[in-house]
Amino acid sequence: MKKFLSMLLALSVVFTFTFGSASSAFAAQTEAEKYSSAVTDAQGAMTKIVDQYSASLVYKQDGTLSTDTTYTKTAIDKAIADLKAEYNNKIVEKAADLFKDGVWSADDTTNLAKAYEDINEGTKVKTAVFTTNVDALNAYGLAEAAAKLEAAVNEITVGQYALSKQEDLKADITSYTAKVTAAKTKVAAKSAADTDIDTAVTDVEAFKAMFETKNNVKYTTYSTKYMTVAYMESELNAAKAKALETLADTATEFKTKEEARLTAIANDPSKSVAEINDATVKLNSLDANIAAVKTSFEAKINAVAIKDVKESAKAVLLQAAIDALNAINPALKLTTDGNSKAFYDELDAIASTDALVKYAENYAASLKTVYVEATGALKYNAATVDEALTKLVALIKAGDDSVNTYAKIKAWLENDANCAPATADAATLLAAKAQGIADITGESCTLETVTKTPVNTDYKASNWDKDNKKAVEAAQKEYTLKLKAATSLDDVKALVKAAKAAMNAYLTTAQVAAVTNDAKTQAAALEYISSASDYTGKSLAKYADGVAAKDAANTYADATKKAAVEKAVNVLVDAVLAGQKADYTAKEIKDILKANYGAALAEIDKMQGDAALKTAKETLEAAIKALNTNATLETKDAYIAVKGQYDEYKKLAGAQDPANLSLLKAYITKIVTLEKTAVTTAINKLPNNVTLADKEAVEAVRKAYDAYVADYEEYGTAFGYIDISSSITKLTNAEAAISSLVRTEVAKLIAALPATITAKDKEAVEAARKAYDALSESDKAIFDGQSAALVTKLTDAEATIKETTKYTDKDAKADLLDMNRKVTIWRTSKKSIRVTAVGSVSNIKENGYTVKYTFYKKAPGAKAFKAVKTTTSNKFVYKNLKKGTNKFQVKVSVYNAEGKLVASKTTFYKAVKVK
Repeated sequence: MKKFLSMLLALSVVFTFTFGSASSAFAAQTEAEKYSSAVTDAQGAMTKIVDQYSASLVYKQDGTLSTDTTYTKTAIDKAIADLKAEYNNKIVEKAADLFKDGVWSADDTTNLAKAYEDINEGTKVKTAVFTTNVDALNAYGLAEAAAKLEAAVNEITVGQYALSKQEDLKADITSYTAKVTAAKTKVAAKSAADTDIDTAVTDVEAFKAMFETKNNVKYTTYSTKYMTVAYMESELNAAKAKALETLADTATEFKTKEEARLTAIANDPSKSVAEINDATVKLNSLDANIAAVKTSFEAKINAVAIKDVKESAKAVLLQAAIDALNAINPALKLTTDGNSKAFYDELDAIASTDALVKYAENYAASLKTVYVEATGALKYNAATVDEALTKLVALIKAGDDSVNTYAKIKAWLENDANCAPATADAATLLAAKAQGIADITGESCTLETVTKTPVNTDYKASNWDKDNKKAVEAAQKEYTLKLKAATSLDDVKALVKAAKAAMNAYLTTAQVAAVTNDAKTQAAALEYISSASDYTGKSLAKYADGVAAKDAANTYADATKKAAVEKAVNVLVDAVLAGQKADYTAKEIKDILKANYGAALAEIDKMQGDAALKTAKETLEAAIKALNTNATLETKDAYIAVKGQYDEYKKLAGAQDPANLSLLKAYITKIVTLEKTAVTTAINKLPNNVTLADKEAVEAVRKAYDAYVADYEEYGTAFGYIDISSSITKLTNAEAAISSLVRTEVAKLIAALPATITAKDKEAVEAARKAYDALSESDKAIFDGQSAALVTKLTDAEATIKETTKYTDKDAKADLLDMNRKVTIWRTSKKSIRVTAVGSVSNIKENGYTVKYTFYKKAPGAKAFKAVKTTTSNKFVYKNLKKGTNKFQVKVSVYNAEGKLVASKTTFYKAVKVK
């Protein structure tokens, strides 16, 4: 019957929802609808009361009820859900009983409320949950606690724990699993009590407490029953890291003290020679020796491990490892007491094969940074050192007596027979450099005592012409510098390859001729010209005729039109050549020609008539005739100007040589010859053995030679230009010598910087930097390649100086306090006064600090000064001042980069009477 009534209720609700709203506007509510609505309202009212009570409950952070920590919100929510379900059914049953007569009256609604009168207020809900239905609540609570205990037990994988602990762990798991089973039995029977829940919760905590809990962060006591091997290793690794950190600090402290002790002995003239020598040797190898001892202790620390011996089941494995770690005490050895005997005894004791190999590796690495102070070049090539180290390590591992101590290893590496200095490898490298330079220039190359000729002359600059030649020469110059700075044979090979690739990007003279012919051939195919050698027909020639025909006022000679067409063809050819490509397809060339056809026609449009050409020629002839017959360098500008006028005239299509061209050539030839003679004379005057005192003279000669080439090379032999590049050997040798001397001076300045930089070395470091920065780009490239160790030394020294001389807040405050407290005033009008805070703050600002000025005023009759304006300017104009005595003062404030106030200072006041 209950099931039937429930279905009836459901159907009535659906019916009401589906059809009721649509028909409500047309008919009164039916009895069935009244019945359905009353059930819904009663259930809603009951639910609201229960939910209000549920919402009033307060829980702690761990989820348990604040007034009774036995129960959790999860368990109570389940019990309340059961309660609502129970009374929902009671409401349905009560309503069905009341509706038997098919009529739903107001009394029925009142009587329906009695179905949930047992829980129609909060206190009744509380009684229903915690008293009437407490068995269900206890079952839920115990089920939750049992599930947590079961989950905790199931999280444990026995295999993750030490063998010595696994049997005990299995027993504990069995014990707690039994507790879970017992709890589940009570839950199933709903026979649980609240004390059962408390017991289960306690069991959960007790079970979890057995695992992986560290008592403190100092790694002194570990009393937890079970720890995974991974956890123990993690804790041990943390302890090792702490021990290694302490070791590093101890070693650093020892180095400072031992360095001071040995330095004092080495600089004490009262000590014997043996004592001084001993201290000096120990001082020179102190870093390596400390590193060796430190490495030994690091190995001992890292060797400590978790040892799982099943027989010692009662051993606290992690604690045992920590105790072993604490037993290693580097401080007992790293001490400067007396003569640091403990340290040096330890050094001898650890001379194992591995330690000796490590020392050899460290010492070999240090050799790679050793440089020759005279030149700044590295003393050893890295490859040579690595090769020697390989042989040395083999001897050490073989137990060879000649290398069984640190001193013997040091001596072995410093023996030239075992590790040859770079000078021994220099000849091979120098020869490779010379050969590389010869190959990329196509000219013989001499470097110091080595002369090499090119394998072939494919890359001789004369194989290129015009702008391409200049680009190739620039590439040759760039890579010649890089080759001179190269420090290995591999670098030489790579640079030669790169240089050739850079030059191959430009068409040679022969390639230009081939591409030019191809371009003209395709121009003929497009019917721009008659053939590659005949421009008299086709579209360009017709266009030229057309341009001439349009100009009825002027005549155009055939030679002019022909020259204009030639210039148009050159425009097309130049467009193809611009791609610097030797293997164009016919289609590619045609596409370029088509794209530039308009530009070619524009060139024809520039064509001038016969009369204009005649006038231009006569003007040029007159200019040549007007030149003084005695051309000198002092008057060369006039001749060069006319030569420029001639060049512009020759750009005109159809331009004919002036009648007196030979005279202009003679003049220009004389000028160019005088320039050449001046350059060669200056070169010959250079001393055979230059010094730094000759640097400016050498640079002046180079400037003169470069100007000679730049100014006159394009004139060609017709105007007297002669290539004298083969006659400047003395200049290039002088430049090389000056370059070497300059680099050596820089090297000496850097090499002279002390190993330990302090603030007093600031000027020396700045001088070294200034000298390095003054190097030319070419010298800097060579210096960087040969003297990388010195460059690093300089930058490191600068970093140290920057740190030691860093401008601080304290400095800014001191500078501010030193500033004058004075203010000056200037009357700008009857009632306006300009106040200026006196005192320089430039040093403060230059170091990144902000200075602000707050201007104060004390008006007549006022009791105190009042701030008027804060600004970054030290000047401010007070306007509309009151009559009487006005007083002014300024507060100067300094702020650092973070905006923090560093210091402030208030000036003395100035009083001004305003009428």
